Amino acid sequence: QWVGVLVGIGLALIVSLAKSAVRPVANVVTGGAAAPALSTAEDGASVVLVVLAFVAPVLVLIALAFLLWLFVALIRSIRKKRRAKAAAQASQLA
Repeated sequence: QWVGVLVGIGLALIVSLAKSAVRPVANVVTGGAAAPALSTAEDGASVVLVVLAFVAPVLVLIALAFLLWLFVALIRSIRKKRRAKAAAQASQLA
């Protein structure tokens, strides 16, 4: 029984961390236009993961690993774009 509780805590933590990292960036980039789509995607991912937690807990672990990989890839992409932008601005100033 505790496995389900721990998986639920993990799911909530990952979804919350992803939301708090992606939401501000998306709001700045799109002027808030992406908020409804992001909210729908977050809710859908949460529902799917909860259903998987009940049906096949092993699949939840795989899905969590995928979401974590996706989150890390998104953060790396954002950082890479920021570095490229900063380098372009620095070369224009020089």
